[in-house]
Amino acid sequence: MGYYTYFTLSYYASPEDTQALNDFEPDENEFNLDSDLIKQLIKDNGDNDWKWYDWEKDMEALARKFPNITFVLHGDGEESDDIWEWRGKGDKYEYHRMEMPPFTEILIP
Repeated sequence: MGYYTYFTLSYYASPEDTQALNDFEPDENEFNLDSDLIKQLIKDNGDNDWKWYDWEKDMEALARKFPNITFVLHGDGEESDDIWEWRGKGDKYEYHRMEMPPFTEILIP
C-alpha cells in the first residue's frame, strides 16, 4: 500500500524558460520520480495523484535546474487535513501546511 497525494504543479516563467522546461529530458539519476512522470507533471501542469515520497528532493532539483522559474507544487493528501504548498525558485524553497486556526470566541459546549 502507500499514501496517495493529489499533486498540482504550476510555474511562472518567461516564454523562453517555458520552452526550455517543455523540452527538458530528465536524467533518471537526478530525480527519484520516474522521468516520464516528471515530464507528465510538467506537461499537464499538475493534476496527478501519485505515491511520490521524494517530491521535495525532486522539486528542489528541478528548481535548481531552472533557476529563473518559480515552481508551485500543491499537495492534497488522502487525509482531510493534509493540504500543503511548496514554492521554489533556484536554491530558495518554502513549505506551508494548512492549519485550522483556533476559535477565539464562540465555543461549543
